[in-house]
Amino acid sequence: MSRLAETARYRIVIVLSGQITSEDGFRDLVRQQDLLICADGGARHLHQIGLLPDRLVGDLDSIDPADLAWIEHHQIPIARFPSVKDETDAELAVESSLDLLCENKGLARESLHPASVELVFLAVLGGRPDHVLANQLMAVKLAEFGFSVLLSDGQSRIIPVVGPVKLTLEQPATPVLSWVVSAIPISPIITGLSYTGLKYPLDHATLARGSCRGVSNRPIAGQPIEIDLESGSLLVIFTPEV
Repeated sequence: MSRLAETARYRIVIVLSGQITSEDGFRDLVRQQDLLICADGGARHLHQIGLLPDRLVGDLDSIDPADLAWIEHHQIPIARFPSVKDETDAELAVESSLDLLCENKGLARESLHPASVELVFLAVLGGRPDHVLANQLMAVKLAEFGFSVLLSDGQSRIIPVVGPVKLTLEQPATPVLSWVVSAIPISPIITGLSYTGLKYPLDHATLARGSCRGVSNRPIAGQPIEIDLESGSLLVIFTPEV
């Protein structure tokens, strides 16, 4: 979580069909929402814990028949799309969730400010590497539009950060022996990257895409992690040390 997420008014959770590493972490994140959207095969994760989504979205090419029957039995609305399409199920889930949020809140879509929305993508890691990478880049694009975004498998956390910004990040609540924190440039250049609360601090650094300088840092116990970025986009990743 970041201070940006704390200022968001609405929280949308979108469950994809990737892996869940921590069931406890998944349950914690999936229950904290104003709107719960299931993208195609992600229904299995919700079915396992008995939590119904507000809407199922996708071409339904990867959903298990038993999970679909569960959705249909409970008369959950389904936004079904043809398998030949220009968008991924994750992209369709974002658009559908924003439309449904506006419908539920009585808002015009054009009046919904991105800064008022946090988008949480769960089961977003593991599985096909092309989808994993595409979803991470989509998350950066959404952050560049002004949304607060979090991606997780229930344990690791991936947070897009877009400058100029100053924010404080909290370590995930899921208990692990040791966390690793990485800051990976996505835009061609990021400038003015400073952070504290990590073992190896940076001060107004300029990094090019492909630089590994921000990889494998470690939090300092008892200190908040503060990030200051003047320009560019990066991914901050919390993951257990292997």
